[in-house]
Amino acid sequence: MSPIAAAVHKLREIYLEAPSSRLSARDASQIAGLEPSTCQIILEVLAEARFLSQSPEGVFVRRPDPPVKRAS
Repeated sequence: MSPIAAAVHKLREIYLEAPSSRLSARDASQIAGLEPSTCQIILEVLAEARFLSQSPEGVFVRRPDPPVKRAS
């Protein structure tokens, strides 16, 4: 697994295990062992994929899961 793929996997796992996590690019870089600019891009991609959203303060938080539709 490439370092970028490993970082994406690690950051997704953090948000899945602790959905209330609030990470900046700097926090993510310390966790993933990559440059903050690289982690900023990864977090932005996860936000574009609607897995995360970015707060006005610049931290990334997990988006709530969409409601489950029940069969009628």
